[in-house]
Amino acid sequence: TPLRVGRSRTQTLVVDWAHQGVSGHHVDILDCDASGAAVVVHGDNGVTVEGTQHGAGARFHWKLGQTMILGRTRNQEPECSVTLSRH
Repeated sequence: TPLRVGRSRTQTLVVDWAHQGVSGHHVDILDCDASGAAVVVHGDNGVTVEGTQHGAGARFHWKLGQTMILGRTRNQEPECSVTLSRH
């Protein structure tokens, strides 16, 4: 921990460069528990969860089953999203 997410190759989870709205270091996923995970946003374009926008510097609890959209889509690029689940 943390699980670092972004377009930079130094991140734990590397996002494809096709997603220009995602920063090199976009979010950190911290402290996972049975209900979800704590998240810290670093990316300039923020994230959206359940219609709520979280900007750079925001900290929030990401619940199991929720989808987090990273950044903003630009031009014709596909949306970059991640859903929190358990195996």
